[in-house]
Amino acid sequence: FVVVNRALAADSGRDKTSDMVGLTDFDLHAPEMARKFHDIEKKVLGSGQPMIDEEEYVVDASGAGKWLSSTKVPLRNT
Repeated sequence: FVVVNRALAADSGRDKTSDMVGLTDFDLHAPEMARKFHDIEKKVLGSGQPMIDEEEYVVDASGAGKWLSSTKVPLRNT
């Protein structure tokens, strides 16, 4: 992760958003869910097209499942 909001950090059991920087989906989710998110992110990066306001089902650090609105945009070094 490069940037996350406070809600994602809290759902992941972290106190600060900066604690998320450098982590991957595989650090946070079960392998099947992590692979799904990873594949979506590869598609966003490969196509250059953002994914805006898509619903995703996640399981937080406490084990609770929830639906979230997710936006993913490709960030590039220029």
